[in-house]
Amino acid sequence: MNYQPEWTGTKTSGEAIRTSTDRYLAIADYLPRTKRLRVLDLGANRGYFSLRIADEFSADVVAVDGLPQLKQTLEAIDHPRVTGIYRHADVQLLEELGHFDVILALSVLHHLPWWPLALGIMHRSCDLLFAEVPDQAETDVAMSGQTGPIVEEILRLGGEEIIRTPGFDAAHTRPMFLIRGADAPVS
Repeated sequence: MNYQPEWTGTKTSGEAIRTSTDRYLAIADYLPRTKRLRVLDLGANRGYFSLRIADEFSADVVAVDGLPQLKQTLEAIDHPRVTGIYRHADVQLLEELGHFDVILALSVLHHLPWWPLALGIMHRSCDLLFAEVPDQAETDVAMSGQTGPIVEEILRLGGEEIIRTPGFDAAHTRPMFLIRGADAPVS
């Protein structure tokens, strides 16, 4: 079973370990429709969020993931507003990509031993940052022991929890936070 469902251009399809519709709708509630957005989807997996935001917001999206599923999906769809970077992110890449209106870091920070640097760079490089982390009690999640310190840093940066959705099992929910970027305009 896939981690993430597929976005067909008009609907969500396919079975997946993680739900994506509720997560997407929580994000969409905060996205402005007054301008063409530039979005970074860090750890994009199969590109569900990248493609859906590109379609529903006419956004220009950069999807980053080293998993072969992202390349397969984006090459098959050939979406004109979604650009794939088919490798795992590092500090240099994050710095080189520059500023985005929106950055998605959904269930990705706990995979990065350098998450404090990543979070700092992203906070300085966007207006809206959506960060999701696993529940500390989830098992078989890479570096899940980092969840507490990651959440502490998110809260220190002014993050607010906007939704909780099931993790790998219904017994554990993952919080998603909205963090306003360091240089974001006050709304």
